[in-house]
Order: sequence, then structure tokens, then C-alpha cells
Amino acid sequence: MDRPSITAVLLKTASGRLCVISNSRRSGYGYDQRIEAFGAKGMLISHNHQPTLLERYDAAGIRRDPLLRFFIERYAESYARELDDFIRAIGEQRPPTIGLDDGRRALRIAEAAVASAKSGKSVALSV
Repeated sequence: MDRPSITAVLLKTASGRLCVISNSRRSGYGYDQRIEAFGAKGMLISHNHQPTLLERYDAAGIRRDPLLRFFIERYAESYARELDDFIRAIGEQRPPTIGLDDGRRALRIAEAAVASAKSGKSVALSV
């Protein structure tokens, strides 16, 4: 199977909602990762992280800091919080908030997407 540089996955939830995931391994302008959720009553957006939120508006146009260049920069705080939760969970003798089942579910979705791409057919999945 050829490996495209851009991939799209269409998911349909048990309740009939649609989810589109667009993915690319290449971005010449920085680490572009965002989430947009649209619904009948509105929209939620999680924007890309930048070094600052400063924007400059003048006769030359609008300028702002470029996107972060690497995922470690983007998720450093998230990784630290996850590690802190794991350490607290051990001390409190409780399961960590993010567990093995979360990783398994993500892997099952990824494997179903690959199977669908290879077969050209939808793959039913219960996670």
C-alpha cells in the first residue's frame, strides 16, 4: 500500500454523529494540530499553540508568532501533568486517570482505519 502524505478518516459514532480526522506527517509552517467540533448549537475549537498570543496589525498586514515546530513543545505540559497524575495515583493507591485501556482503544481505532484503507470498506468497531 502506498503511504500518502495526507490521510482522512471518517468515523460514525453509535449515536450517528460524524467525526472527520485529517492527518498529515508534513507541515512546512509548524506543528499544526487542532480540534474543531461543530454542532447544531455551536462550535468548539482548540487552537494551535504559539510562543505568544501577540498579533501585530499594520500596513504590512497581520503578523504573529509561528506555530511551535515539534510535538514535544506542544505537549510538554500535558506529558508533565500525566506523569504527575501517575505518581499521585501510585501514592493514593488508585488507577491513573489515563490508563492502559485508553491506549488500547486508540490502537483499535488506528488498526480499523488501516483495515478500512486496505479493503476500501467500512470497518465496524466497538470501543
